[in-house]
Amino acid sequence: MREFFFESSFKIVGYGMFLTVPFYVMAHHFRNRRLWIVSHILVGLIALGVLVERWVVTPREEIRNVVSRLADIVEQNDVEGLLQHVSKSRPEVVDRARSEMPSYDFNSCNLMTFHKITVDENNPARASADFMVSVNLTMKGYQGSAWRDVVLNFEKESDGKWRIVEYSHHDPTNRKERTNFFF
Repeated sequence: MREFFFESSFKIVGYGMFLTVPFYVMAHHFRNRRLWIVSHILVGLIALGVLVERWVVTPREEIRNVVSRLADIVEQNDVEGLLQHVSKSRPEVVDRARSEMPSYDFNSCNLMTFHKITVDENNPARASADFMVSVNLTMKGYQGSAWRDVVLNFEKESDGKWRIVEYSHHDPTNRKERTNFFF
């Protein structure tokens, strides 16, 4: 329910108008002052709901923002910038990313779609993002475009930042390969 109120102003406006329009129609038809007041109050509540939605950033929105920044970092081939988003508590993941990134030369990295962003209900400091990217890259003599499904698992560290604790990327045509480490 929290996602409904804090992640979609479109839904707030849509449902709000669904409630408000009948009051406006009845107020206009019956020329009833009380119905006009109710209609204006509902419009005010819709505006307040949209303001609150814009003000509150949910963990899912934080993860979405981190993934967007990571796509920009990958596109710039910034290995050190990428490693700042990997948890230092997982040296094996840091080492794997440090050795894997230089073997690619990215010309572009575009987020195509998020399949799922999940925040662990039992531990809200853990989350997982499953998404698809389109990349244009050069590697080992290959130059061209590719699509990859990526799964990133995050933990929120003591500094309040979400950091990667595990990652995988797969060919999107083989959905069975995709894993979700936490859930």
